[in-house]
Amino acid sequence: MTKESKLLKWLKRTAFAIGAGVLCISNAGIRSQAASQTTSVQEDYTAALAGGNTISDCLSNDRDQITYTLNFATDGRLQIDAKLYAAGFDISIYDSNGNYITDYECGYNYDLGFGTSYFYDDFRAGTYYMRVDNWDIEEEDFDYFTIIWNFVSANSNEKEPNDYYAQAQNLGKEAVIQGQLAINDGQDIYGISLSKKTTITLGIKSEIAECELTIYNNNGDEVWDEYLERKNTGYISETYSINLEPGFYYIYVKRSESDHYYTGPYTLTYSSKMTLSSHNVSLSTTSYSYNGKVKTPNVIAKDNFGRALTKGVDYIVTVPSGRKNIGTYTYKITFTGDYKGTVTKSFQIKPAKTKVTKLKKKSNGIRITWKKSSNASGYMIYRKMNNGSYKKIKTIKSRKIGSYLDKGARYRWNRYYYKVVAYKKVNGKIYKSKASTVKSLYRR
Repeated sequence: MTKESKLLKWLKRTAFAIGAGVLCISNAGIRSQAASQTTSVQEDYTAALAGGNTISDCLSNDRDQITYTLNFATDGRLQIDAKLYAAGFDISIYDSNGNYITDYECGYNYDLGFGTSYFYDDFRAGTYYMRVDNWDIEEEDFDYFTIIWNFVSANSNEKEPNDYYAQAQNLGKEAVIQGQLAINDGQDIYGISLSKKTTITLGIKSEIAECELTIYNNNGDEVWDEYLERKNTGYISETYSINLEPGFYYIYVKRSESDHYYTGPYTLTYSSKMTLSSHNVSLSTTSYSYNGKVKTPNVIAKDNFGRALTKGVDYIVTVPSGRKNIGTYTYKITFTGDYKGTVTKSFQIKPAKTKVTKLKKKSNGIRITWKKSSNASGYMIYRKMNNGSYKKIKTIKSRKIGSYLDKGARYRWNRYYYKVVAYKKVNGKIYKSKASTVKSLYRR
């Protein structure tokens, strides 16, 4: 006899109910107790939702099946820990309409004289019937059992039912979904709408052994698919960046098998807000020479497809105060609307460059004279001989000094080149001006 036909037979007859915690001790006792508690099978026993419920009961030849009603206010996991004092026990689960969902065959240890079994499965919220039966019970036997059951909420925020296109849960621009694939819920469907070509971010984390993540367009065509398996870490954890054209799409989260290893809670993360970073932003100018005026470079921002972004719509700029004196100033760019992320970009105001005014040959070298700068801390002098490279030969640590005798430039038949860089020290940082125009002198 199939489970379905057994259930139909069971639903048609009157059952005898024994409350939780009552232990049968004799055949006569069972019959007298049951006679006074005749009721519908749906009312045999109603387990409270709170976890840690213990059911102690027994079966007999007169009553080889008992049904208990389980009410789950949320999606979650049913855990069953059974202790059995007879062989041939089955625990079956049916939905509120009497449709078979699953069953568990309970093992028995003949050496110990009892069996222990632990099962779990994930279920959607609702009312369920748990039927305990012994298909091997003999006349005048009493088969005792204890079942400890517990229900752990999935704490999901998915909106069931979401099993078909018409039921798809809309994710908006961003969402974090705590969902569940259950023994009676093989897939969840989510809808997304894109007004322009977008790089979406799609992530999933779960302890489910295997599942599938698929995207279909509004015509039902598959546009992206990924088969996921639990890693050595004990869970699935993946994040994908997917380019999609404008349109409406359906995201499927689907389990691979009906076994409880392929059910359980998951976290789905979604964003159609394109994440932008430093490479998406630049400033029109990153270096200024001091002139006593406020500096305000323009922000240039583009998305990952090269589309120009609009200030005040796609991003806002936090501008630092000052921006007039020598130093570093940082813009904060915060993306909004269809974009997300925060970027900082900096620019510098450096000392104005000075000018080499004169080179004069001396017996023991060459004297360099330059224009002094009122906003500098000092000067760096660089020299090149003939076709060589420039080397810094001296740092002058006072802005009031405007000349220097280079005693290293005393060799005849050589051309000496000089440039001067003004510098200023601000908060421990050295800011250098652009180099002065080069002057040279040939020593005969």
